Amino acid sequence: MAPTYKRLGELYEERGERDEAVRYYSEFVELWKDADAELQPQVERVMNEFALNPVWSSRGDLIIYAGKQVSGFSTLEAIRPDGTRVEIPEMRIWVGAESFRFLPDGSGLVFMRGWFSGQDYWLLDIDTMTSRQLTNLAKGASSRTFDISPDGKTIVFDRLRVKTEIVLIELSKDESAE
Repeated sequence: MAPTYKRLGELYEERGERDEAVRYYSEFVELWKDADAELQPQVERVMNEFALNPVWSSRGDLIIYAGKQVSGFSTLEAIRPDGTRVEIPEMRIWVGAESFRFLPDGSGLVFMRGWFSGQDYWLLDIDTMTSRQLTNLAKGASSRTFDISPDGKTIVFDRLRVKTEIVLIELSKDESAE
């Protein structure tokens, strides 16, 4: 099935239908991300040519996405809806996870930093472009995805290891900043 998705991505790309191309390329990457080593160059070629996992701020003024992949990591990039690039601090994320989400009010971006078995959660303040670490999790487990509560006060995420857990983090204002 994965080669079909890759071919559909190529066909839509040739037709100039980038959104459909990205959709099918993303399906291909998802299916083959853990494929045998001899197939990985095909996956890497697709991942290096497209911006993946775009996330739109609820404010409507900023889009963050995973840029080019290098050695299993992508650097987050940002643009305005009109395509203008926005300078943001360097944030490298592991490409095997859904690693970033805006807070519901668009004031911050929660992102995972670290390698597969040692990730922690960080918060980028969109107005000041400063980051602070939210967690210092025990090593030996990884997170694949997370979500943020509608009020922006709690994060729920998975922890993959011998025994999988679902964990909640209560987000509070940084008292040291007040």
